[in-house]
Amino acid sequence: MKFIASILAAGILGFILFACASGVVTTTTPSPAAACTSGGAAFVAAKVFKLSPTFDATQGSAPAAKDVMGSVTIADPYYLALTSGFDAAPPFFKSSLCGLNAVYVVQNTCTGTCTAKDLVSHSWGLRAYQTGGAPEYVAISQQLLLNPALTLSAFETQRLNYLLFLLSPAGATAWFNTNNYPIYTASPDTFPLTVLAALAHEHGHVLWFDNFVHSPGGPRDTDIVFCNGQNGNGRNKFNSFYPPGYWNKISLPSFNNKRWINFGDKNDQYLIDYITPLTTALSSNSFYPAADKALHAVLQDDSLTDLLSALSSNEDFVTAYELYVLQNARVTALSVQLRDNSGATVYSDDILGKLGIGKDLAEKIKCFQ
Repeated sequence: MKFIASILAAGILGFILFACASGVVTTTTPSPAAACTSGGAAFVAAKVFKLSPTFDATQGSAPAAKDVMGSVTIADPYYLALTSGFDAAPPFFKSSLCGLNAVYVVQNTCTGTCTAKDLVSHSWGLRAYQTGGAPEYVAISQQLLLNPALTLSAFETQRLNYLLFLLSPAGATAWFNTNNYPIYTASPDTFPLTVLAALAHEHGHVLWFDNFVHSPGGPRDTDIVFCNGQNGNGRNKFNSFYPPGYWNKISLPSFNNKRWINFGDKNDQYLIDYITPLTTALSSNSFYPAADKALHAVLQDDSLTDLLSALSSNEDFVTAYELYVLQNARVTALSVQLRDNSGATVYSDDILGKLGIGKDLAEKIKCFQ
């Protein structure tokens, strides 16, 4: 899940105005943005294209004509996945997607059974700062779209366990093999919400650059106006998205000296080091109680959405935005179940509960309102 930022081109729902004058019917054509937001089919027709898996988004340039493999059509096996994911979105996020230059379906294939890596590493968001006008894109792996059994809870579970694998490959694999690994539960728990969550996450990376690096290719803004009330955008008790002192700094993602962050990359240091004790527990195969307890600690932090958000200030923003989109898509429950060696639940961490009154995460998502 590589990622990078867009602010929403708003669209008013298109309308057709019929007026009779001298027996003539006149028609007003909807704007392109209005037509795009009218439904999933219109969105796919207007914005969604197939992309070669050889395209390297980390370079910061827009895809060339040779990289684009044509439009997605109703004949494609993931067409309904895209339309239903778009239709599940709240209105503001439909406008956000329609404001992008394109949404790509990466035509990646799997060697044998598809893994979480196949889904994650071919999904990204990009503000193409190396291209004139800095066009903005979101991409999603076709392998995610081809798996209708991947409900929201299954998707979040796979993503969490892949992140644990990146922290400690041997330890996470051993934990997974016990069948007592962490699992998500969600309500509603559907495949369209999985597609929506993936799109929202990748768009969050684009949004971060739009709000914290106003000059494409330039340095991170030193005078951050996002959410400080100066732009009328979601003022909260911190007068900022990032609560003061929670991160040692807010820096540009910098994978291979590029403006890029790979899934699981560490960037900046959070106030509390949750990662070291968790990695130590995984590496020693101490799943219960040590790994459970270490993971519970980060999931209980009411300023962070999940484990991924504790790895970088960029992901802190992105995961909060994804949760905000899901909340507005009427997801009513999202939690992580941590289990002991017998499979009994020892911790049930309520992710949506962090959006309750007075919680730090609830204050942070006011910045998106």
